[in-house]
Amino acid sequence: MKKIVLLAAAALTLASAGLSTAAEAGGCGNRGFRAFSHGPSVSHRYQSSSYDYQARKKARAAAIAAKKRELALKLAEKRRRIAAAKAAAAKRAEIAEARRERAAKQRLAARLAKQQEQAAKIEETAAIDPPAPEQKPDVVADAKSGGTQVAQARELTCKRYIPSAGLTITVPCE
Repeated sequence: MKKIVLLAAAALTLASAGLSTAAEAGGCGNRGFRAFSHGPSVSHRYQSSSYDYQARKKARAAAIAAKKRELALKLAEKRRRIAAAKAAAAKRAEIAEARRERAAKQRLAARLAKQQEQAAKIEETAAIDPPAPEQKPDVVADAKSGGTQVAQARELTCKRYIPSAGLTITVPCE
């Protein structure tokens, strides 16, 4: 009886060893399913454990969070550069406006000074009384009598109208 049981066990062991090797190697067309098991299960080559899945999921979430932080830092740096450029442009515009105002004030002051100089020159010119031309009597020497005669004094100045100035001025007669 012992011999029969031993022979049956040996035959069963040989048969199962031959079939299980082919099943685990992917043979027999069943894509990695184990031939002798307690129900349909997939080989470890085709399925990972739940711990591996959770670890990959955490790694993906960490990578996504790192990428988001990196993008947020880049966006903050870009916004900072834009704000700095706007502030610099506003400062340049403020300086340019101050320069324009200062130049306008200087031009106005120069114009007023020039007008005051012109007004002063006009007043000086108006205050000067031109000297009256001398009226010398014409002396005619009489050669025969050896004496001198005084001729009638005549006016040596004339009035002339100047249309471009709109004035009448006194000029020497011609």
